[in-house]
Amino acid sequence: MINPLLVKGQIHGGAVQGLGQGLAEVLSYDEAGQVLSGSFMDYAMPRADEVPLFDVDAHEVPTRVNPLGAKGVGEAGTVGRCPP
Repeated sequence: MINPLLVKGQIHGGAVQGLGQGLAEVLSYDEAGQVLSGSFMDYAMPRADEVPLFDVDAHEVPTRVNPLGAKGVGEAGTVGRCPP
């Protein structure tokens, strides 16, 4: 990792976003299938003081796809959930 603090921040952000989606969000659609909850004003955005503290550990595994062995890091993959 070139910048471990940045990597851990991205992982924290993705995990917290996933918690918010799983616990507080509902994707709403109209009759035509248009998403109605499409902005930060329409769904839950967890804040740091609303989630438990957790540590992130890393196990670096270089990729064989490029000569540097480098991979990107971003927020963990999350998808919207449908109402039950």
